[in-house]
Amino acid sequence: MRKRVFPALILAVSMLALCAAGCSTSDKGAGKAVSSSSGRVSAASSPGPQTSSGAPSQAQSRAGSSAPSSQSSTAVVSTATGSSQPGVTVYKTHAGIPVLCYHDIMLPAQKGSVNNSLVMTTDQFDRQMAILKNAGYTTISFEQLKSYLINGGDTRKKVVLTFDDGYKTSCTLGGPILRKYGFKATMFIIAFHVNAPDTPADLKHFSIQYVSRKDLDANSDVFTYASHTYNMHIDLRTQKNDALFKADLLRSRETLGGTTYFAYPSGEYNAKVEHTLRETGFQMAFTTHRRCAHKGENLFEIPRMEIYSTLSEKGFEHQLGIL
Repeated sequence: MRKRVFPALILAVSMLALCAAGCSTSDKGAGKAVSSSSGRVSAASSPGPQTSSGAPSQAQSRAGSSAPSSQSSTAVVSTATGSSQPGVTVYKTHAGIPVLCYHDIMLPAQKGSVNNSLVMTTDQFDRQMAILKNAGYTTISFEQLKSYLINGGDTRKKVVLTFDDGYKTSCTLGGPILRKYGFKATMFIIAFHVNAPDTPADLKHFSIQYVSRKDLDANSDVFTYASHTYNMHIDLRTQKNDALFKADLLRSRETLGGTTYFAYPSGEYNAKVEHTLRETGFQMAFTTHRRCAHKGENLFEIPRMEIYSTLSEKGFEHQLGIL
C-alpha cells in the first residue's frame, strides 16, 4: 500500500511546485524566453494558432536559447476567461513591474489588409490604455524601473510601456492615445532609419514605415528613444565581427542622443552579446521573457511581455493581474 501512495504524493507535490514557479503567460515553456519569429512586422505574416496569452504558438514564435533570468516570480493559475482559446490555463503575473512590448499600430479600416498579430488597431490599443488608466496604473521611466530593480520598492499600479523597431505609426497613431491617458513610453529604434528623408504616414494602405528625425522631435513629449541596434536587426548571437558589432552599437547611441538602453532583436542574446553591450556603455537591456520584472534582476536580462492583437481585453487584464 505504501508503495502506491508514495509516488502519488511525489506527483502531487511536483504539480504544486510547477504551478507556483514561473510567470510565463505562454501555455508552453513557462519561464522561457519567447521571441517573435522575425522580430519585425510584416503585412504578409500569418498570426498562426494562438496560445492563451494571445501570443503566437510554437509555429510562429520560438523559445529563445538565451539563459532565463535567475529571478522567477510567483504565478497564480486561473481559467482563461476572455482568452483566445476558452478553457485553457493562463499564468497570471503579479508582484513585480510589468514591462509591455508593442510593435506597430494601424487604423481599424486597414485591418483587412494585415495578417500579423504584432500589429494592433488604434481601437485595441486605446482600450488597453483605458484598462490601465481605469485600474489606476501610471507609467514609469527606465530610470525609475532601474531604481526598483536595484533597491526594491512599491510595485503597485506601475507599468512600463515599450515599442520595438521604430515604426512611424507608433508615433502618429500611438502618440495621441498615450497623450489622451497621460502615459509615456520608450521606443526601441533601428537607428539607421532615423536619418532617412521623412515621408508622410500612409493612413489609407498599411505599409511598413519607420520614424524619421522629424517624428522623434514631434513626439518627444510622450516617447523616449532607445537602441534596437543601428542596422543589425539580426539574432546577435550569430554575428561574427565583434568590431563591426561594437561600431554599430556606438553609432546607435550617438544617433539616439547617447541612450544607454537596449532591446535585443527578437529577444535573442547570450553572455558575449551582453558583455559587448556593457563595453559600449549600455546600462540596461531588455529581453522577451514573458513575466514581470523583479528586484534583483540582471539589468541586461530585463523581462518584457509582448502584447498581441489576438489578446482579448479580459486576457489583457489577466496578464497584468487586474481583477
